[in-house]
Amino acid sequence: SETATHAGVLDFASAEGEVGLPPKTMLSLVRGDADLAARLESRELLVRCRRVRLPAPLESTCSLRPVAEGFHAGGADYAKVDLGDVLTRELGRGRHCCLTVGDWLAVRHDGRTVRLVVAALAPEAALRVLSTDLSADRPSG
Repeated sequence: SETATHAGVLDFASAEGEVGLPPKTMLSLVRGDADLAARLESRELLVRCRRVRLPAPLESTCSLRPVAEGFHAGGADYAKVDLGDVLTRELGRGRHCCLTVGDWLAVRHDGRTVRLVVAALAPEAALRVLSTDLSADRPSG
């Protein structure tokens, strides 16, 4: 099955004659599958790229879902986290130009890396997130 994600031109940096995948793009493509990551790294699998123009609404919303224990370090029942602040810091570093439903993000929180999945986006399933007012929450359930 095919997995799709989006990356902006600002996300890419590589040696002459090569196209290197940004960390968020690679993480979003492999989604925790170590075998798939190894096959991509060994060039057994290829990534197909094409140019698209994503919408950039003035306001958008994003729902994030933690992978594994997420922010609940050591199995704690409760974690007080402002997802909007976490996402603002992550996007504010200029590391991500766009988001797609299903993308995986690796963010730093309390000295450790937490992986989050983009569970929902509005008003579209893929958005350019530069210069937009993006609010974040965690999905209920």
